[in-house]
Amino acid sequence: MSKFLSGKVVQLPFGPGGWGIISDDGRKLEPVNLPPDFEKHGLMIRFTLEPHPPSVSVNMWGEPVKLAECAVADG
Repeated sequence: MSKFLSGKVVQLPFGPGGWGIISDDGRKLEPVNLPPDFEKHGLMIRFTLEPHPPSVSVNMWGEPVKLAECAVADG
């Protein structure tokens, strides 16, 4: 079972746009599969990641990742 991480969803203000997550430990993550219901700037979420082959994103903002699970954070 993967460990849950937490972070804040951010809307990327440049290029073609898109969404990122700034994790609580400061990592910039660019999910390739953020569900539309979670596309809200400032939303605090909990999530797990699944393996994702190394790649480069169009926005080149953060590490491309694939979410395995995603939920709104408590509190």
